This record gives sequence, C-alpha cells and structure tokens, in this order.
Amino acid sequence: MLRPASLASLCLLLGGLLLTALVDLTDQKSQEALWKTQAVAEAERVGNELRYRVLRERASLVAVATLYSGSEHVTSAELRESVEVIRRSRGSARLPLVAWLTDSADGAWQVEQSSGPGGLLAEGRPLQGPQPLLRTLALARSAAPELQIGELFEQDGRSLLALAVAAPNAGHSGVLMEVIAFDELLGQVGMDRLHQGMHLRILHPLSPATDHARLPALTSAAEAEHRQSIDMGAHAWLLEWSFDRDFNGRLPPSRRLALWLAGALVSLSLAYAFHKTLDQKRRVENEVRKQRAELEATYAELHAAVRSLAAQERMAALGQLVAGVAHELGTPIGNALLAATTVDARSRETLAELKRGQLRMSVLVDQLEASGDAARLVEQNLERASELLHSFKQVAVDRASERRREFDLKTTLEEIVASLSPQLRGTPHRLTLEVPAGIRLHSYPGPLGQIISNLVMNSLKHGFAGERAGHIRIAAESPAGERVRLVYSDDGVGIDEAVRGRVFEPFFTTRLGSGGSGLGLHIVLNLARDVLGGEIRCEPAAQGARFVLELPLQAPLSGPPAPSA
Repeated sequence: MLRPASLASLCLLLGGLLLTALVDLTDQKSQEALWKTQAVAEAERVGNELRYRVLRERASLVAVATLYSGSEHVTSAELRESVEVIRRSRGSARLPLVAWLTDSADGAWQVEQSSGPGGLLAEGRPLQGPQPLLRTLALARSAAPELQIGELFEQDGRSLLALAVAAPNAGHSGVLMEVIAFDELLGQVGMDRLHQGMHLRILHPLSPATDHARLPALTSAAEAEHRQSIDMGAHAWLLEWSFDRDFNGRLPPSRRLALWLAGALVSLSLAYAFHKTLDQKRRVENEVRKQRAELEATYAELHAAVRSLAAQERMAALGQLVAGVAHELGTPIGNALLAATTVDARSRETLAELKRGQLRMSVLVDQLEASGDAARLVEQNLERASELLHSFKQVAVDRASERRREFDLKTTLEEIVASLSPQLRGTPHRLTLEVPAGIRLHSYPGPLGQIISNLVMNSLKHGFAGERAGHIRIAAESPAGERVRLVYSDDGVGIDEAVRGRVFEPFFTTRLGSGGSGLGLHIVLNLARDVLGGEIRCEPAAQGARFVLELPLQAPLSGPPAPSA
C-alpha cells in the first residue's frame, strides 16, 4: 500500500511525463504547421514564377508576330533573328523551337520557316500532328491577335507546351508558334528545389487532368490541399498542390529523444523533491503536534496553579476582611458597652441613695437624662455596627461563594469600598466613587470585588511612594445600555511604557524579591475575561495608572468554577 506522499509523487511523475508527451505532440504539430505554411508560400512562388516565365515568352512571341505583319515574305534569316531576340530575353544559351506556319484551303498547315533542324516542326513540310499542336494553331487563327497557350503533351519522352499567335503577312494568313520544353521551364522556376513531400498537378482548360498522369514527378494521388489559379491570358491554369502526410519537417529522432530525456529528468527531479518535501512536512507536523500537546499540558498545569493561587489570594482577602470587620465593629460596640456600663453604675448609685432616703429630685433628673443620653448612644453605635455587619456579610458571602445574582453597581461598589476601609484608614490616601445609580448587572459581584480589591492594593503597594497623599478614582458609565465601562485610575508613580504591555503576564513583577508575586494583575485579567466575560486593559495616563474594565451587563452563564473543598 503506497503512502500518500509516495502516491502524490507518482502522480506528479506521471503528470510530468504526460506533459512531456503533450509538448512533443505540440512541437510536432507546430513543425507540421510551419512546414505547410512554408510549402504553401513556396507553391505560390512557383505558380507566380511559372506565370511570369510563360507570359514573358508570350510577350516575345507577340512582338515577333507584329514584325511579320508588315513583311511581304518571311525569310529564314528574319526568323532566326527573331529567335535570337527571344533567346536573349529568356537568358538561355539554347535556341527556342520557333516556326511560322500557314494554312491552306483544305485546313492543312505548312511549316514555312523553322528554327529547328527538323523533327516536330521540320521546315518545308506539312504539319501532321500531334493533335494538341493542331488544336493550338486552330485556336490562334480564330482568336487573332490573342496568344494561345496550348495543352501539355509528350513527344519523344519529353513534356512540351505550345504557344501560338496569329502572324499574317502581306501574302499569307500565318501563325507564329513556339514549342517550350515544359520540364526545362519547371526547372527554371525551381521545381527541382521544392520540399520533399510536395506534389503538383496542372489542370489545363483544354484537356483533362488525367492527361498528365504520365508525369510522375509532378502528380500525386493525394487529395489537393492548396489550389492556385494562374492567369495565362486567354484562359487560366489551375495548379493543385498536395503534401505527403509523412513529410520531412517532423522532429528528427535525436531532438525528440533529447526532449523526452529532459522531460523525464525534470519529472523525476520534481517528484523526488515533492516526496522529500511532503516527508519533511509530515515530520514537522508530528513534531508540532507533540510540542503542542506538551504546551497544552503545561498550560493546563499553569492554569490550575494560577487558579489555586487565585483561590488562596481570595481566602487571604477574606481573612483581611474578617480582620477589618473586627476592627470596624470594635469601635461602635466598645462605645455602646462603655455607655451601658456607665448607665449601670449610675443606676446602682441612684438606687442606693433611694434606699437610704437620701435621693434628691435633681439627682434623679440628672440620672434620667444621663440614662437617656446613654441609651441613644448605645442605639446609634449598635445601628452603625449592624450596618457595617450587613455590608461586610454581603461582601464576604459574594467572595466566598462567587454566586451569580442581580445587583446595583453603585451599591455593590460602595460595599466593596467599605470593606477596604481598614486598609485605607490610617493612610493619607482617599478613594472616591463616581458611579451613577441605576446600572444593574446580572453577574458575579464577588470576582468584581476581588478585581477592585487587587487594583486598590496594587495602588497602595506600588503606586503611592513615600508619605505623599494619593487619590484613587473609580468611575463607571453605560452609554450603550449593553455594557458597562469602569475606569480605575490613581495619581501615583504610574507604569512605565516599557512594561505596560507585560503587566498582565503571570509572574511578571518589577519588585522581585520585595514581596511581589507577579500574579495580582494576571488574576485580575482571568477574572475579568473568563468569569465576568469582559476585558481589561492598561492605558497610558498623564499621571499615575489607568485601567479600563469593560463588562457585559449579562455575564456568561458558565460562570467561575466551583470552589475546591
């Protein structure tokens, strides 16, 4: 069973080979298209050159025929002089075969003058054939003065072409004829230099195309792929070009082999590199998963330790609260006890005087007035003690149980501040609340109280240096009606910009070795975020420290974890 990395590498290798095959096919197609484009251009050139050569012969022949029109007799010397002009115009060393023929009443043609030594157009003899020559002469006589280009025909194993134009003189109605070796004409236009795989078939309007099937070098059984019409004056030739399917323009074997070797090498290299990359990626992912598991376990241990320390700090704060309660209740209870003791002593003295019969009215009145004052003093101090006890009880219950309930923010903050009075009493520092009434939260007042307590203790321990009196301000607002914004600030020494971004990190402290644990503000962050569902941040201030606590009016239902036994 192949691994995913090996399977992917194999697919990449096969894809590379497929791409190489596609490039090979595309290259062959492009070479074929290029070759055919070049072949068509070459065919057009051959056709145009062939037309130029034939029409040049036509012009020379027509010029000679015009000279004959004013002659009484056409002599051999005149004919040879005309032939020499044609030879020089064509740039050939060979003399062309030119003859002047006349016709008789019976339709027979007599060769009057000829540039050849004999044979096809032998001088002084009647012309018996071949038929293509006779048809060309008849057409030239009937279509004077237009030049007639005859059919291709074979004579003595050669392909010939006849050109004829009416050339009457004063005495006879004659025709001037030139016979061209067509094979030689094709050589002049470069047919011998054509690409291999190109074939030409000429369709003459006067004869069927099959007449030229005996020209194997110029014909092909393949279907024509390019057609070209050549204007030859009185009529036009149709040139049909065909191209072999197996042409020489295909890629040579060495080039194709080099292409396939390069494609295979590149594909193997890419597949190997891809396989190594995937394998390395798999190892890295495994290592990352292992390290992530270790980090998660470490984080869980650290989180548990932080919660344990937070619980210990809450219990410590509760102990401080109990001590504060004892201290705060001591004064009103002591005052009430002193008043009750004084009244009791005065009452005993008055009773003793009454039993001896020595009680005066003025003494009794003074005693009653003193008893009333003492009773009022006892009542006032007991009411104060009751109020303090209620406030402390509420805060203590919230901190101990961390229960969720609906509460008024201003009232709760006043209770929290009252619980902190033992820490503030005896110091020059003061704490003011700027909280409007009517902001109600359904949240956890205990964690909120711990946040405020930690911030206040942080200001008392770190913010206020020396004996300078400090001012702590707690303000709140709820502009949107969905969240509440508490701003805690003091006018102490403040927090340096270099450490402001790290104050919430666990175990970060600027008083290492001086009693600071570095967990106070980290606990504040956890309570604000995880328990109350809000956020807290430390913002820059012109003087002192500034903390902004944003809380939802509805705390998350999950709430804080249950306290450990």
